[in-house]
Amino acid sequence: MKSLKLAGLCLASMLVMGMALAGNAAAAPLWLVCLEGTNLTKYEDDQCSKLHTGGIWQSQGIPTGKSVTVTLTAFSLRLRDPKATGGPSAVKCNGTGSEGWGLIEPSNIGKVFKAKINNPRTNCERLEGACKAGEVESVEGVNLPWSTRLTEESEKFLIQIQKGTGGNPGWAVTCNTLLGLQTDTCTAPSEAADEHLRAENLVSGGVLLIKGEFAKRSRAKCTQAKNEEVGEISGWISTLLANGFALSINKA
Repeated sequence: MKSLKLAGLCLASMLVMGMALAGNAAAAPLWLVCLEGTNLTKYEDDQCSKLHTGGIWQSQGIPTGKSVTVTLTAFSLRLRDPKATGGPSAVKCNGTGSEGWGLIEPSNIGKVFKAKINNPRTNCERLEGACKAGEVESVEGVNLPWSTRLTEESEKFLIQIQKGTGGNPGWAVTCNTLLGLQTDTCTAPSEAADEHLRAENLVSGGVLLIKGEFAKRSRAKCTQAKNEEVGEISGWISTLLANGFALSINKA
């Protein structure tokens, strides 16, 4: 697994942003991007981590009428169907070469257009079940695009993954078995039962980004389990701006 190497949380920078935004318990969560500007606290570079009186960078909400492109990377996923054909089945993917992208809009609404594991034969392993070792053929999101919403609960930031235009969000795993290629698709059981990621600000490789950990809110309907709500997902996904500038969450 290609682990995130944390360079620290840049605590001083986050405190400054929090003071500048004057957040409070009733305030809404807000995506922040590092952009060129002149009206707010000034920073030295596009990571908005070092204050600089002559700087041209500032940490701000997404401008009205605009959207930003984000990259979803470093997936670490564990997908399990306890009632799969041939017995409980589980695969784990380490995220190396994972691929995904989406958009975030000013209203904290977003979309995910792609989410998959590249080279699953190498980057995924069978933990149990009928999949042959080294023969996981694909692991990817289904019913894309998904919709997302940034929220808060018990003073924790959450990213909801909701039904988009394609249907309820979920994941499909295809692997080679003694019966040939088999696919098991597990999706959210209803429109209301969305998945949640617990989100936090992190610095990796000098880039401020968001790490989201799956919160196990509901069991998914799995095709091999005859649509019983038994599917399990755990792990995390990193979200960063496609241009490499800083992305963070704070309160408005």
